[in-house]
Amino acid sequence: MAEREKTRIGRLRFSADCQLLFQLGEQLVARSSIALAELVKNAYDADATEAKVSFENVTEPGGTIVVEDDGEGMSFEVFARAWMRIATDEKQRRRVSRQFGRPVTGAKGIGRFACRRIANKLEIESTAVTHERGKEKLRVSFDWAKFVTGTDVTDVPVVYHRRRAPPDARTGLRLVLADAREA
Repeated sequence: MAEREKTRIGRLRFSADCQLLFQLGEQLVARSSIALAELVKNAYDADATEAKVSFENVTEPGGTIVVEDDGEGMSFEVFARAWMRIATDEKQRRRVSRQFGRPVTGAKGIGRFACRRIANKLEIESTAVTHERGKEKLRVSFDWAKFVTGTDVTDVPVVYHRRRAPPDARTGLRLVLADAREA
């Protein structure tokens, strides 16, 4: 009589290939102008009273676009929990902005991938109020070329710098989109 083969039981978890970032950024957001509008909408959701968009050397690919706002910024905790989590439910849980009670416009988290649609590199600079640290400054750099198809998105580290900010520092967010993909 043949030996019985043992049945193995285990658990698997979904993972996401970096190709997903391409699909969400370049394919879902068809034009750079729409991607830029998504970033301005994020400023509105963050209770900004002002959003500035600056263009440097953008008549050819390789230029820089800077989007700045005076909104609430993102603390490290919010950044890690909401911005770095693909398909977060953050905006479903918080349907109105904190300070002005504005209905939030974004729901799909497209803004972060819109950055990839616009430029090859992204630097985020944020100043936010935290519960335990007062105000803090956060700087995070993304080199989208490191998110290569065939690599799990969780295997690509993103470097951040975090420190206390002076009590009089203005809150807000600054996105530097460098090495623009298009003119």
